[in-house]
Amino acid sequence: MLRCVEGNVPVASGVRAIAQRVEVSVVQESIAEASRPATEAREPARVGPRWMQRRWRMAGMLAGGCALVALLWLTWFTLSLRADYRATKANIDAVRAMFAPDGNTGELRPEQLPELAERLGTIELQIRNLDARLDVPVLTPVARHLPWFGPRLRAVEQFLAFGINASDLAHDGANLGNDIYAAWELTGFSGEVDPNAPTWLSAVQANRGQIDTLLLRFDELLQERDALDDEHLPEQATSMLASLDPLMQRAARVREAYVGWLDYYPLIEQALGAREDGRYIVLLLNSQEIRPVGGFPGTYAVITVREGRLFDYTFHNILELDGAYLAARSKPIPAPAPLRRYLEVRELLPRDSGWDPDFPHMAARLLEMYALTGGEPVHGVVAVTDIAVRDVLRSLGPMTVYIQGEPVTVTGDNVVQTIEAYRLGPGERHKDAVRVIGSALLDRIRNGGFAVQRDVLSAMRASADRREIQFY
Repeated sequence: MLRCVEGNVPVASGVRAIAQRVEVSVVQESIAEASRPATEAREPARVGPRWMQRRWRMAGMLAGGCALVALLWLTWFTLSLRADYRATKANIDAVRAMFAPDGNTGELRPEQLPELAERLGTIELQIRNLDARLDVPVLTPVARHLPWFGPRLRAVEQFLAFGINASDLAHDGANLGNDIYAAWELTGFSGEVDPNAPTWLSAVQANRGQIDTLLLRFDELLQERDALDDEHLPEQATSMLASLDPLMQRAARVREAYVGWLDYYPLIEQALGAREDGRYIVLLLNSQEIRPVGGFPGTYAVITVREGRLFDYTFHNILELDGAYLAARSKPIPAPAPLRRYLEVRELLPRDSGWDPDFPHMAARLLEMYALTGGEPVHGVVAVTDIAVRDVLRSLGPMTVYIQGEPVTVTGDNVVQTIEAYRLGPGERHKDAVRVIGSALLDRIRNGGFAVQRDVLSAMRASADRREIQFY
């Protein structure tokens, strides 16, 4: 076909012209196609920087506005938290002053318990408010993970949780203590009261479960205190902890003392007449006439304890018990060899039961002797030396008594000499003196109120540690 075209000159010339035009058109399109991407690539380089600048400028303005709002909010939030902190600290300082009015760790007076409970309840609410305000949606979770701020925020949150638990525990403990103290104030140490009125011992019994729960919560609180991150706490928090730690240590000692008595609690309940009256022989020992148990028991008392209170007491001459025992016993007990040799005493009598230095053995034998006399059953024996009486009188201060119509001022320093002075007179005047002084002493304790009774109890505990008071 080409040959045919080439052979025809006009046709060939036309074909060549068409081919040239097509070739030129193709080249032009190729050039246009090749130049189009270069043109499109240059447009972003010309338009892009202005758009990016506008975007970053808007982002910067938005970030600056947010930072300003956050700064203003943070300033307001900090100032309001500081005001709440000052209000909370004022209540904490007031609570500290109840324990330490002179700046040292002192004694809380029982009549302050209602006020203490109220302030502790207020402190708990204030700390809960601080904790709630610190928990800001979005911001707080993010802030916990910030490099410098995070550990400090977490330490403060932990401290606030500890403060809530501490104030809640103290509030419940103060309310419980107030309930027991109110029962003590209502029925007291001894005397006539409404038989249906609750005593301090019945209040303790009714709240044993709550007491045990408080002890468990206190153990958990000690663990929370040990886990606090003191290093990252602000100065105000560490200052509070420095004031709180001595009180917690003191509470820990009280807890240890209470736990130490738990194994003996059933015995203590029985001894204090929780369910039935407890009756005891109390030997008043004269240390001027030496005996291994602590002195000669010229006078004794029989006391009745009911629900933790001294319900009744009577004083007796030991010679009366000797006579009742001699009339009732069928087989005499031989006296110890020293009594037979030096005092020519052939038979052991109640008055000489103190010759045995083993107090439990001596007390058990005395109970057997007393049981033979036909008196009401007794549950134990208490031996009290005149040295213990002297210590109790020193805690009470001087008191005036009437012995056989004569006014006598008795103190812890002259009580023994006063009794001995009446021994020199006719009859049993010294035993009358013991009865009068003993009755006046019990009346003074009963009417003295909680503070006086607490001081007497402390003096008796110190005497018991020296075995000037012994119990069986």
